[in-house]
Amino acid sequence: MNNMFPTFVKKKYTITTLDEGLFIISGVLSIIIFTKEYYANNTDLKEFTKNILFQEYKDYLFKNRNALYARVLRDILKTNDEKQLILINSILEFIYNKKENDSKDVKK
Repeated sequence: MNNMFPTFVKKKYTITTLDEGLFIISGVLSIIIFTKEYYANNTDLKEFTKNILFQEYKDYLFKNRNALYARVLRDILKTNDEKQLILINSILEFIYNKKENDSKDVKK
């Protein structure tokens, strides 16, 4: 995996940095959803939405990554601040852990 995520991935966002987190998360989500680097098959994204976003979507959304991205981002923006922070930090923790695991695999 290339190093496309700088140090902001390690950052823990709070209510005072919520706007910054929302700005960053749209780009991070686009990389997770649109590239096949994290999930090769569209249906594999169900795992991400269920375990990381704590949301289950209907099957039709997984047939089109564009529709899924739009829906996920809209749902994040429509929730309250506390839930947004939980989701932002959950997504960034996922990226950070994935990045760390991949770098450990390379070292082996």
